[in-house]
Amino acid sequence: MSSIIGVGNAKHRFPEYEGYSEMACFPVFRKNVFDKYGLYDESLIRNQDDEFCFRLTRAGEKIYISPKAKSAYYVRESPISLFKQYYRYGFWRVAVLKKHKIPISYRQQVPIIFYTLIVLLSILGLIFGNLFLSVILPVLYLIIIIAFSIPLLFKENFAVTFRFPIAVLVLHFSYAVGFFAGMIKFLIIDKLNK
Repeated sequence: MSSIIGVGNAKHRFPEYEGYSEMACFPVFRKNVFDKYGLYDESLIRNQDDEFCFRLTRAGEKIYISPKAKSAYYVRESPISLFKQYYRYGFWRVAVLKKHKIPISYRQQVPIIFYTLIVLLSILGLIFGNLFLSVILPVLYLIIIIAFSIPLLFKENFAVTFRFPIAVLVLHFSYAVGFFAGMIKFLIIDKLNK
């Protein structure tokens, strides 16, 4: 959750970062901010905080985060609950993008494009009988994740180091699957039902 390989350039996920960011986890706002810009959009099941911060920055406000402001966050305890969390983040991200008619950021595009590319290369590898084409991207991906895991051996216990690659895989894959499902729901099914 606070590794560049897991969350990319999401500054709000790095506990020691201080400065301006696109959003903040567990933000604190003065009451007049809500009076001026409205409340969280409760029609969004997830990503209400992202959407609210987007409205603020679109209006010219800035989101400032500091490591001096502390809060405790407990990550999901199992890969299944982590999958559900990030699936929902990906799914509801599409609703936020649709609501504001904004383009998706590069960081949010990476998982869906990456896993789509893996599927396409796997299919092409099967069609052309080229195993290398099917496995090259997943193998490189695993090597990179493992490389990011190695420094954890010197900072964390073995259990954390062992779980790190699993968590990264789950984060990326579930977000991509959720985003894909969100595109089907919010961009295709909802349009057909109108």
